[in-house]
Amino acid sequence: MITYIKMKVTPDLSRRIQEIIFANGGSWSSGHTDISDINMKYLYIGVNKTISMGSVLACFNEAREEEILAYDFIASQGQQKWLPRYGEEVYMWDYDKESKKKVLFITYYPNSTFGYISIDGDRYKNCVPIQDKEISFTTTSGKKVEVKISEEEMLKLKSQICEEKSNETTR
Repeated sequence: MITYIKMKVTPDLSRRIQEIIFANGGSWSSGHTDISDINMKYLYIGVNKTISMGSVLACFNEAREEEILAYDFIASQGQQKWLPRYGEEVYMWDYDKESKKKVLFITYYPNSTFGYISIDGDRYKNCVPIQDKEISFTTTSGKKVEVKISEEEMLKLKSQICEEKSNETTR
């Protein structure tokens, strides 16, 4: 089960999260395993699977735990910090990250080794979001520019720049 996290919750989400934690051997920091305090707005899960709660946003924002979505915790039965949304484009692969494929996510089975399912029905062991990389450069006029760009676009840009430099040196 994932730990050292914090979540914003509703009473229904809190109840469902507590059920998952107790089923996985967790408890309240006091040691009890009864569903309680469902009206608190924030739940924290410590490294030893203990739950604590809070109602102050400032304290939640300052807490060092990683914030995850309660829905991701519930959908993965406490096993994942992040799950893609239905139809979201992600990278999936089995054992070799170099063989990752860009696919559309359809569902996740938390108790399966190959639990990530793509829209074409293929099953994978691993799944990560497609994230834009932030790059910065300085223009010839000295202006600093920062841009977010996908990995694919970055590779295209890099090959174009290398090709351009190659053409300049042969002139």
